[in-house]
Amino acid sequence: MSEQYSLEEEIQHAHTAYQIRDYENTIFHIAGALAQDPINSEALNLFDIVLAEAPDPQQLIILNDNNFYGEVIAGAYIKAQAKDYEAAINLLTQVFTQFPELELELWLNKWLTDARFCAAKVNIDPIIKFLQGLISDPQERIRLRPAEILFYKRFTRLIMTLEKYYYDSPEIMILGANILRRAERYEETQLIATSRFKKDSPIAAITQAMAYRAAGQYNRAIQSFEQAWKISSDPTLFIEMAKAKWDAGGQKAAAKLLKKGAKKAEDHFKNNHVFNLMQRYLKADKELLDVLGPEIRPDDFIYLTSPLQGYLLPIRDASLTSLASLEQDKLHGQSIQIAVNCIEPPSVRLALAMITTGDHDISALEYIFDDIPAVDPRATHNSPEFQVWKYEASIPCQDCKQPAHNLVALVLSLAHQEFYLPRWWAQAKKLMTGHSVNLQGFTGVMVYPPDLPDDMEGKLDIGQWLKHVQIASALLIAASENQWKKSLRRDILLTLLDGPIDWVTEATLMALTEIGLDCPESIPEISHMMESLAERIPETGYWSIAATLPICYKRLPGRPYYIINSMNNMLSRYNDTVSVLSPQSEEQSIEDSIDASIEESLLHQLNIDDHDFEDTSLMNSDNANDSSSGNLADKVPNNNNATNNSGPNH
Repeated sequence: MSEQYSLEEEIQHAHTAYQIRDYENTIFHIAGALAQDPINSEALNLFDIVLAEAPDPQQLIILNDNNFYGEVIAGAYIKAQAKDYEAAINLLTQVFTQFPELELELWLNKWLTDARFCAAKVNIDPIIKFLQGLISDPQERIRLRPAEILFYKRFTRLIMTLEKYYYDSPEIMILGANILRRAERYEETQLIATSRFKKDSPIAAITQAMAYRAAGQYNRAIQSFEQAWKISSDPTLFIEMAKAKWDAGGQKAAAKLLKKGAKKAEDHFKNNHVFNLMQRYLKADKELLDVLGPEIRPDDFIYLTSPLQGYLLPIRDASLTSLASLEQDKLHGQSIQIAVNCIEPPSVRLALAMITTGDHDISALEYIFDDIPAVDPRATHNSPEFQVWKYEASIPCQDCKQPAHNLVALVLSLAHQEFYLPRWWAQAKKLMTGHSVNLQGFTGVMVYPPDLPDDMEGKLDIGQWLKHVQIASALLIAASENQWKKSLRRDILLTLLDGPIDWVTEATLMALTEIGLDCPESIPEISHMMESLAERIPETGYWSIAATLPICYKRLPGRPYYIINSMNNMLSRYNDTVSVLSPQSEEQSIEDSIDASIEESLLHQLNIDDHDFEDTSLMNSDNANDSSSGNLADKVPNNNNATNNSGPNH
């Protein structure tokens, strides 16, 4: 489609086309509506009317390589109405794989049930592959964030239907247990463990152990892990048992288990990041204690290895790296000319001004650049209301008021610490509880930062300190309210994304990601803004946001895979640029750091053996009460406010 219409416009166009019995255009616009809301009752009711009247419904949509995804969804619906459930499910899963934010699991659930009543054969391999993608994160955390839990809860009905009808599939049982546990459906997870797996199989014990641990039933978790160890002798179980002990508050007991595990399989643990970090912390490693603090949980060791959560990326902007070898305190008051190939973010020039002049006046800096990328990073978007930078000619200058002292003090209390995002976010919430402050004033702190504290000299340079201040300011704005819609934090943070590309933009992305993970209703709008921002990132020159944006975006659950692929491409370009800038660097690339396997999920480590499974059903699949008649709109809850898909225009 050459234009992208709203949901209401698509339905209106569909009705208009139907009035003249133009079935093809009716279905075309219904497809456009279903691409935005696949369970819209008005669109589905009209769809059923057209299918009943059309001479040859199968010819209403001819699928080829040029179809937009809404047409594929509609094509799948036509196949299902013709009781060709296998083709329908295969088509729908193709779309679902690319657009997991659409509520297509409701269609899959109904069609699997209908196929069962019709005794129709269905190949569930496409569904298995899709579900595997939902739990592909190798870093097995005990606790998920609210948005992650809500995402997995969407699939519980589908999992239970698959478990009912395909209980002889080992893959379905393992995937189901993983997803149900992540959705906090612990009783159903235990039921699979006790009814689907043989009692003497390690999979049964591990499934139970991980569900008990996530539910906070630590003694039962330890017993199940010990049972699994007797059966499989997998040394990784010692880490999992230690995490359960630690999570229950028993660090000394965890230390004993780790020591025991190390004796039994020293080589196995040599390169295990989580094991090594836990050992270091238990030995009172000062660096780790400074970063993590005393209130630490096992998941912190996973976050610690994650970029922009456990550590900030190195500053590689040319003008700052050129000064890195010099003693910055001796540059103060010196007249220095900076010449770079490509223009840099305003905050880089602010850091240069702070180093050389000791103040925030960028205009006094002699700064020369040769090139401006084709996508001009100085440009603003949508005339932002809250803005920190503006350009006069090619010189950036602050576009907000200097902050009040009380706001600077709040930022200092956070920025003064070693960076660790989970702790900063938790502390930002505490700091903002009961505080009534001028939120917009925090934007002033971002570009009129306080001086580097004396006790931080030697630990951070000016550039790193500026990043600390900007991230702390953004987090305090983000932590100021609980609601999202019609909130001031929403207005300020989203507007900051519309300003010139800068370190402030990156700090804002990090804060918005934390909001998204805690406030699921905000994710559609936040992710859409991130997708729009991606179009404004220059492809030439070094821009650290080319790493920050993909990292933040990929933390939000349920994002379209084709956009994740685009974000991965951006990350690859960033790594290529870093390789050119630092060819001798021995550091891992960001992409490697993200994808490094901290520890594989135990259920994925084990070899699947059919002998581990019982051939019994939790429910009598032949006596189900679901009806296979009627249209889809009658079988699922209507939700006209479903998340709009942000995919390509159709």
